[in-house]
Amino acid sequence: MIKTIGVTFLKFSFVGVLNAIVGAIVYYTVLFSLKTSPTTAYVLCYITGIFFSYFANKAKTFKDNTPFCVKQLTSFIIINIFACLLSLAMLSLAINCFHVSSEIAYFFAIPASLVVNFIGNFFWTFKKS
Repeated sequence: MIKTIGVTFLKFSFVGVLNAIVGAIVYYTVLFSLKTSPTTAYVLCYITGIFFSYFANKAKTFKDNTPFCVKQLTSFIIINIFACLLSLAMLSLAINCFHVSSEIAYFFAIPASLVVNFIGNFFWTFKKS
């Protein structure tokens, strides 16, 4: 079981790296080609990232062959929102309590988001029956 979780976590992390690349492409394309605000570009990037990550993790990480299900996507989105809020809290904690620079504080937020996302999706969204 531990080996299965470890391999799945590595796949999940790899999808996360791909998601960051896709997100950056969307962000900069929208920002510079469509001449939008950074906020608009980021929101579109984040939405794209959620869908990319959902379908990539469903197919490759968790090998879930069930048909598309709105309930499952909703679970995925809820976990992502919770992970995002947690990572924002970690970012704030690092900057305001530990006086870490904002450039470095980002690296405090990543592990919290990654772990919460993985655990939530492994044990809830893509839970094997």
